[in-house]
Amino acid sequence: MNIIKYDNDQTILFVSGMFAGDWIWSRCEKQIAGKNHLVMADSLCSISHSFDQLVSEIVTNTSFYQKKITLVGSSLGGMLSLAVAREIPEKIEQVLIAGTAGFGKVDLQIKLKPSRADLIASEIMTMVCHDQSMQSQSDNHSVANEFRNHMRKIIGLIRDSNAIDGEAMLKSVKCPVHAIWGEHDTITPVSTVEGIFARLNLPLTVLKGCGHCPMYEQPAAFSAWVNACLAKSSQQLIEAA
Repeated sequence: MNIIKYDNDQTILFVSGMFAGDWIWSRCEKQIAGKNHLVMADSLCSISHSFDQLVSEIVTNTSFYQKKITLVGSSLGGMLSLAVAREIPEKIEQVLIAGTAGFGKVDLQIKLKPSRADLIASEIMTMVCHDQSMQSQSDNHSVANEFRNHMRKIIGLIRDSNAIDGEAMLKSVKCPVHAIWGEHDTITPVSTVEGIFARLNLPLTVLKGCGHCPMYEQPAAFSAWVNACLAKSSQQLIEAA
């Protein structure tokens, strides 16, 4: 697992999605200033076909950090962040999730074959961005390469994510959890989580005019949300001191 490191004072790990690498964070990460950023450079599907193995990889790669870590996860990276927080609660400050898989079955309604990688990428990116003008041709190529090179791992991770009980996972996490969703997310619709977050009394922010990846489509709004969550956490630490 390749983690890109930036030295500052507060430790944040950005956990990428199933077929998105560090590019998914490139539009927002620099707007979250004054923090020690750790960005997963690789997509999850390039690392493993197994959800549990991915949890183990992140636990191993974060075990040597002295300060508590805030996990910021996109799509399957969000559920992965929750699982890591469950495994090492003493190391995690809070978890921020966006468009997270594991709250109901993901059905992309796409024929998954390596020979269709370019077409799959085009269809996926249409779902990632409600505002189609926010798509990048280079990022489309990156997604196509993930499907071309890691199709079996993607199928395995979809199977694993569909077997997860997201509500039970949330209940098992001891640290604060904040969530943000695009109102037009068709991969992991916000309707699948609204009742769960209401029952558990957890904060859920819904971004108007946004699809599956708010950090990519609405980076300014996403960064402001992350900064607000971080500021709230910092204030709680001050009050507890």
